[in-house]
Amino acid sequence: MTAKQRPARTRWTATVGGIFCGGVLGTLLLVPLGTGRALLVIAAAVLLLAVVDMVAPPRDADPVPNRT
Repeated sequence: MTAKQRPARTRWTATVGGIFCGGVLGTLLLVPLGTGRALLVIAAAVLLLAVVDMVAPPRDADPVPNRT
């Protein structure tokens, strides 16, 4: 896999994994909590992930050599 293909594969894997995990989380929470509470828990998880993504320092995808 080339360096240009790696970020695309990572984004695709994160998307598929997120869809799968969201479905599993929704299914596991829907029955015991009900619709409203299950959606609130999922929204809180998404908000938490967004905050972690915002706080994490950005990674340079294509580093430029000798840049100061």
